[in-house]
Amino acid sequence: MDAMGCSEGRSEDASEPEAGGDTDPESSTSADEDGPATKRPRKAHGKEAISRKSAAKPRAVRKPKAPKTTGAPVRKAKSRGGSANFVRHNLKVMGFGEFRGRQLEVIRRILAGRSTLAVLPTGAGKSLTYQLPAAALGGTVLVISPLLALMRDQLSHLPPQLPAAMLWGGQSKEEARFILQSLSEGKLRIIYVAPERLQSRPLLEALAPLLPLPLICIDEAHCLAEWGHNFRSAYFRLGLLLRQQIPSRAILALTATATSATQVAIADALAIPPDGIIQDTSLRPNLRMRVSRCEATQADQAARFLAAQGISALSYHAQKPHQEREAIQARFCQGKVRVVTATVAFGMGLDAPGVGGVVHLTLPRSLEEYVQQACYLPFTPSPKVQ
Repeated sequence: MDAMGCSEGRSEDASEPEAGGDTDPESSTSADEDGPATKRPRKAHGKEAISRKSAAKPRAVRKPKAPKTTGAPVRKAKSRGGSANFVRHNLKVMGFGEFRGRQLEVIRRILAGRSTLAVLPTGAGKSLTYQLPAAALGGTVLVISPLLALMRDQLSHLPPQLPAAMLWGGQSKEEARFILQSLSEGKLRIIYVAPERLQSRPLLEALAPLLPLPLICIDEAHCLAEWGHNFRSAYFRLGLLLRQQIPSRAILALTATATSATQVAIADALAIPPDGIIQDTSLRPNLRMRVSRCEATQADQAARFLAAQGISALSYHAQKPHQEREAIQARFCQGKVRVVTATVAFGMGLDAPGVGGVVHLTLPRSLEEYVQQACYLPFTPSPKVQ
């Protein structure tokens, strides 16, 4: 199945976002020099290419360890939701011993055809919540993921019971055509795509004979709220597009991070009912967190440190007397002191044309505050500033 970038192959890691353009098998020209998610087929076609198990690993790539499976057949769901024994049997078939957190609750909802938003922490096994239904429901599960690296990673860790492929912008037209044909013939249990590709005519045509899909999974679903209004506009249209062109029996939205407002935005966009929001708020025992309070005295410490390096610097904060603060600001605006280390008490309405840089030692309270402070820089930097 290396010809499709399936779970039998392994791929190099990457972190770039999937390109917005479609890989139309009629117009694509060439493959990325690093190759697709797996090695290229050696003139294999159809069933031979899909079933081949002996694909070589790409050079200099470490093969990830997939879950050890039992080799027993996957049981198909006969009732909505499936019995506990049915679900646990398939869990063991896929190489896992026990469910984590609220995995079982999410999976049983999906098997019952109920759309769900699952907010599960990193490491809680979100992928299993669509992989087990993909094995048990039959048909093809569509997984929408924002990054190429995420799709490659998921693909490389799938168990052998789940023939799968991914579509991405670096594939040749031959490979893209082969994947789309395999998809339309129902030979894939999972197909990974970026949201931009959902508007691709060849993909929609390949999905048409499979509709309605048993499940559509949207990975990193917080992007609907965070990215949909800016640089990934495909997320903004995602809910409407799925309802109109790619119907499914259930939608599963997955994320590890979503505030209450973000959860509501995701649920509204995907028509997920309020009772379909499942959140695991348990804390991982191996995590330690520390919140440090920013003190005004840190400005004094920073100024002393700079002065010790031979840089003229003064500190400015609300605990200093009013007259002293005015004198510091005047000296800075006149170019008599090179650096002012300050809290937010400094700079409101600042008019200092010689400002050559703004450095934040701690996080501002908001993005708006950061922009305001960064804009202390003049429109035309002074040539005297070094």
